[in-house]
Amino acid sequence: MAIRSVGLFFIFFLGTSPACAQSLDGCPPGSERARAIVESYLSDSEWSEERQEAGIAISPSKIRLLTDEQDPEVCQELADGTSNNEWIEHFFYKAGPYYFNLALLRPPNERPNESFGGKQGLLIYDQNFELVGIYML
Repeated sequence: MAIRSVGLFFIFFLGTSPACAQSLDGCPPGSERARAIVESYLSDSEWSEERQEAGIAISPSKIRLLTDEQDPEVCQELADGTSNNEWIEHFFYKAGPYYFNLALLRPPNERPNESFGGKQGLLIYDQNFELVGIYML
């Protein structure tokens, strides 16, 4: 329930319309850009205060893409209440006991209106799917 509530809040906060949203059914494919953001969060000094507040001290070498084949229950839990649309797509990663749900703008050439600015975000959950952090990118 916590993920669904935060996920719906996140959709509205990002300025996306549920009418054009497509609910996820499991884990989406990976993205080099999304993985780089998780790596940055775990290692860059610009995120050190946020990591410290969240109690996260995990090496970027522990990052792995979540997949339906390997993580079906986790994928379904993260996907529940999460949706992609014409502007935003989600990516799910794990590092240590933490799950990372990234909501990123699609590349401009893939959006129906290239001028749409929107917000991008990062949600982090612990192994019990409790929200640890939510950050705008």
